[in-house]
Amino acid sequence: MKKKSILLTLTAVVLAMAVGVGGTIAYFTSTTTEVQNTFTVGNVAIDLDEAKVTYADDVWTAGEDRVKTNTYENVYPGAELPKDPTIHVAADSQDAYVAMKVVISKAAAWKALAEDHASLNNLETVFKGYDEADWTKIAATEQGDNLVYVYMWEQGKVSANADLTLFTAMNIPAELSSEEIETLDGFTVTATGYAVQAQGVTAETAKAELLKLAGLGA
Repeated sequence: MKKKSILLTLTAVVLAMAVGVGGTIAYFTSTTTEVQNTFTVGNVAIDLDEAKVTYADDVWTAGEDRVKTNTYENVYPGAELPKDPTIHVAADSQDAYVAMKVVISKAAAWKALAEDHASLNNLETVFKGYDEADWTKIAATEQGDNLVYVYMWEQGKVSANADLTLFTAMNIPAELSSEEIETLDGFTVTATGYAVQAQGVTAETAKAELLKLAGLGA
C-alpha cells in the first residue's frame, strides 16, 4: 500500500510539471507602425470699409482709397452722399454666411420727419444702390435713439475674395426743408459686418447666429 501511494504522488507531480511546460507558448506576433492624424482649424475672416469721400463746391465725391470713417459737412436737402459700406472676405477665409448691421442715430427725429414725408417710413429709399435681390432685411428695431437694421446676403454662402456692398450712397430727401434737416444735425450712420462659417451650418442657423453677433438674438 505504501509503494502504490508513492507512485501516485510521483505521477501527480509529473502531470503538474507537464501542464507548466505546456503553458509557455511562443505566439507569432507583429506590430504596426504608428498612424498620426493632424487636425488644423479653419477660419472665417472679413473686413469692412468704404470709399474715402472728399467735398468741394457742394459736391461729395468717392475716391479710390478705402477708409473706416467719413465726415459729411454742410449737408443739404437733395444731397447725395457717397457711402458704400462693403464687406471683404479674406483670401484665406472659408465659405461663410454674412450680414451687415446699419445703425442710424437720431431715431426720434427721423420718425418725426416720416410723419410728414412718407418716403422716410422705409429708409431703404434713402439708401441708393440697395438691392433686395442681394440683401434681405432680417431685423429692424430701435435701441435707444437709434434705428437698427440688419441685412443678410441673400445669395447664400460667400467664398474667399468676395466683395459685398450694401448700398452706394445716401440720398437726403429733397422735400425736406432747411428747418427739418436741422433736426438731423449730427446724425451718424454706422455699419458693422458679421460672418458665420458655412460648413455644416444651414442658412437658418446662420441667420440666428448672425443676429446674435449683431446683439439682437436670444
